[in-house]
Amino acid sequence: TILSLGSGPAFLERMLVKLGIKQENITLSDIDPEILPADFKSVNVDINGDWENLKEEKFDLIIFPESYLAVSLREDSVGIDGEQFFGQLDKQNKKKEDDLYKTIVQSLKHLKDGGVIRITGHAGHVYEDIVSAVTQRLAQEGQTVEISYRKSLVEIKKKN
Repeated sequence: TILSLGSGPAFLERMLVKLGIKQENITLSDIDPEILPADFKSVNVDINGDWENLKEEKFDLIIFPESYLAVSLREDSVGIDGEQFFGQLDKQNKKKEDDLYKTIVQSLKHLKDGGVIRITGHAGHVYEDIVSAVTQRLAQEGQTVEISYRKSLVEIKKKN
């Protein structure tokens, strides 16, 4: 079973169906529920919020949109000096760490043992430290997960 967050009009999910995944095994979610096609099962989930609408449902695979890991500096960083810029960047990175941590914790509640969470995107080297910090936080809590990170993919496997 698959939970596809930020799925939009389900272009990827329709391709998965063509490749043999049963449509009834795919659940869609998007910030704009109006865009979700009616012929797929869907649920309203705020990626950065609580996932209470999923109740106790668990999935083998949870996938996130490419935009989830996007690194963008706020417009208010234009024209500030270097020290202020890096101070602001540190705050943004801490927020991204907290957001990623919370999102992974929410995902793990809805992931079957042996399941996988895949978060793709063009993140660059900035996320190495963020993913490392999140990995440490999860380990301190005794989460039995394996996290791998490549430049454009964070993959979390829930161990049995």
